[in-house]
Amino acid sequence: MTVALVLAGLVASGVFSLVASAFTAPVGYQDETGFHLGKQAQGVAEK
Repeated sequence: MTVALVLAGLVASGVFSLVASAFTAPVGYQDETGFHLGKQAQGVAEK
């Protein structure tokens, strides 16, 4: 019974940490030059 409670606690803490990291992740996009915050630029000229 104790082992089951410990495992349930570990699973619950793992789920909580995943949810917390998903809510605090930066919002943006990634292209060939890296990660950018904000909306994706439309019609960027090629170099």
